[in-house]
Amino acid sequence: MGAEIEQAIIDGMYVGFNQGREVTTEDILLALARQVPLSLSQREAISFLRDWLREGRAQSASFEEVKQAEQAFVPLQLEI
Repeated sequence: MGAEIEQAIIDGMYVGFNQGREVTTEDILLALARQVPLSLSQREAISFLRDWLREGRAQSASFEEVKQAEQAFVPLQLEI
């Protein structure tokens, strides 16, 4: 989430500076609204990695057991 916030600020700065003014909160909010979350744009890759973990082909760096990792997964909310 931190990377998305950072990018929204950078995008907002580009908008403001290209218009010859300082960045505003509105610039940042509009940049946030235009962002596509990684959970949507990379949904197949995330699903593939989760399956890989479940199959025992990878080890979680954050959790000792696969069950713990599965419980911590953030459900993908698809609004297509």
